[in-house]
Amino acid sequence: MIGQNQTQVTEFIFSGFTEHPELQVVLFNIFLMIYIITLSANLGMILLIKMDPQLHTPMYFFLGHLAFLDASYSSTVTPKAMADFLADKKTISWAGCLIQFFMFVALVTTELFLLSVMAYDRYVAICHPLLYSRIMSKKCCVSLVVGVYSYGFVNSIIQTALTFQLSFCGPNLINHFYCNDPPLLALSCSNTQPKEIQLFALSTINLTGSLFTVIISYIYILNAIFRKHSTSGRHKFT
Repeated sequence: MIGQNQTQVTEFIFSGFTEHPELQVVLFNIFLMIYIITLSANLGMILLIKMDPQLHTPMYFFLGHLAFLDASYSSTVTPKAMADFLADKKTISWAGCLIQFFMFVALVTTELFLLSVMAYDRYVAICHPLLYSRIMSKKCCVSLVVGVYSYGFVNSIIQTALTFQLSFCGPNLINHFYCNDPPLLALSCSNTQPKEIQLFALSTINLTGSLFTVIISYIYILNAIFRKHSTSGRHKFT
């Protein structure tokens, strides 16, 4: 609880990468080049998939959303980081930090589970090719994408609420170039243990759930490929 002599922080300051002006200009140019390439590649892929009817398949449907997520979470962090390279004071408001935190967590979590969906799509295509069009119907693909977006944003609402209900009444220097849990928790004057437990639990669930789906899918895929080669080899031998 905040005491009467403590003032709630209304803005944060990023430590950034360096305080040397000449290096900041170099880093700005590097970030700008990477950001332009990232946006161009991802938006170009989305446009290509939209324009070519032959790419209107489940795999490219998911790939289009992956490109959208890549471009989106890059845009959540990179423009602010580039602006800070040229600014005398690298500040962000409390509300701005909350929005950046929320969007970054939501988009990254969504991408994590979209990769799981894409692994499952490849599993069905390789292990059940005759049933692929029936299983991965348009309705199924849309439902899977809506599901991962919904989970990503609900997960982010929980994490954002638990982080920003904490009191920030002391130092406001974030040892990073964007708003993230570890540096924010280090600044809080509240008891952060419940948030740390929640962060560990949700991170474990998210990573384990996503990686488990990807690993199991590719185990089945590799097994199917090896089985196919073994059968082909036996046929050639006979």
